[in-house]
Amino acid sequence: MSFVPPYKLFVQHCLSFLLISFGRLTVSFVLGCLSFVFSTISFDLRNYFRCEAALSMHTNYLRATLRK
Repeated sequence: MSFVPPYKLFVQHCLSFLLISFGRLTVSFVLGCLSFVFSTISFDLRNYFRCEAALSMHTNYLRATLRK
């Protein structure tokens, strides 16, 4: 076993800490972006289905009135 100077150990620990911190920040950022995208998509889909239901009710009403 060879002797490792203390500053090299300190540098290794700092680098590993920075790498882990960067990894955590990256994962947190990606999860935040995915959460935002999925919440936006679900909101748009709810609005789409609400408008689509209103449109189909309106067209059904028009068909019924035109049949008379």
